[in-house]
Amino acid sequence: MSVLCNINLNKPPEAPYLPGETISGIIRYTIREPMETEKIIISLKGMGHLKIIHRQSNHNKNRISNNRTYINDEVYVDNDAVIHNGNWTVPPGDYEARFAFPLPLNIPPSLKYSGYRGRYRVYAYIKYYVRIKFERSGLFSFSKHFRKKIIVASGVAPRLPMEPCEYTKSRNLISFFSSKTRTIHLKGNILSSVIPHGGKIQIECDIHNDTNLDLSHVEVNLTQIYSFKIKYGFRDIPFYDDVKPCYTKTQAIERGAKQKVLFEFNVPLGCVSVEHSDLLSREYIVTITAKVPMPYRNVKLSIPVQIGDNMIIQHQEVVEPPPTYWEAMREGDKDDNDDENEKE
Repeated sequence: MSVLCNINLNKPPEAPYLPGETISGIIRYTIREPMETEKIIISLKGMGHLKIIHRQSNHNKNRISNNRTYINDEVYVDNDAVIHNGNWTVPPGDYEARFAFPLPLNIPPSLKYSGYRGRYRVYAYIKYYVRIKFERSGLFSFSKHFRKKIIVASGVAPRLPMEPCEYTKSRNLISFFSSKTRTIHLKGNILSSVIPHGGKIQIECDIHNDTNLDLSHVEVNLTQIYSFKIKYGFRDIPFYDDVKPCYTKTQAIERGAKQKVLFEFNVPLGCVSVEHSDLLSREYIVTITAKVPMPYRNVKLSIPVQIGDNMIIQHQEVVEPPPTYWEAMREGDKDDNDDENEKE
C-alpha cells in the first residue's frame, strides 16, 4: 500500500497547546495506486506511561537479584473522527481532510522523564498526537498509520492564593544555662502563589534573630518534587531536586537583629507543575532556611507554589466540526514543501 501523508497543524510546529484549546489542521495524502480500505479514521490521542523498577536487596551473593517492575498506563484523550466507513477501493490521487479536536481541560502537560533515586529507577512519559489510520480488512492486510506530535503546555487550576499570602515559622533554641527564651522568627509574604510559566517568584521576608547567636545567612531555594504512584494502596515515591538557578542568600544576620529582605528569582522555562494525572505529579516548594550554628537545627519555612498557565483564562478559539466524508475525499493540492511524515 503506497501512501504519502502530511499532517499540518494550524500552529507553528513547536507551538504548545493549552488544555481546553482546539487542535485543528488539515491532512493531505497521496494514493499512488488503487487501495482497498475498510475505514479511514482521524484521531486525537493522549496517554501516559509509567514504569518503576525497584531493586530488591539481596544478601545472598549466589542468588540472582530479584527486581520488581511496576507498569501503569493512563488515557487522557481518545477522540475519533471517521471520514470513511465500509469497504471501498480508493482511486489514485491527492486527497485532503480537515480536522478539529478540542482538548479536555483537566489534562497533564507533555512530559518525558528518566531518573533514579536509591533503589528506584523511573521511566515516564505523557504524550499527545494527531493520527490518521487507513484500516484494511483481511488476514494479511496491514493498516497504515501516520501521526503528528502535539505539545501540550501545563495548565493549572489555581488552588493556592493568587493574592499576597503570609507564612510564618518560629523556633525556640533551648539553653541549659539561661532561662531566657531565644527564638528565631521567619515570616514570608509571597505576592502570588500561582506563577505563570517562565514568571517570577517574589517573597518579602522578615527575619528576627532574637537569640545570642549569629546566623551565618538566610537562604531561599526552589525545590521540584516528583511523586510517582505505583498503584492504589501503595505509598507514592518522591524524588526531590533543587532548581539550581533559583537560589539566593543574605549576608550574616547578627544576634538580636531584624531584617527585611525581598527574595525574587525567575522560574526557568520548562519548570511547570504537573497535575491531573494518576501516574505522577510534579510540585514546587520555596524553602527559606535560617542557618543556625551547631548543635542547633536550621529553621525552615516552606511555601508551596503552582507554576503554569492559569486555566481561568477563557479560550476564544472557534471550534470547527470534523470533516464530512465528501469534504475529506475531495481533491486538493499537495504541499510539496512540507516534509513532515512521521509514521507510527
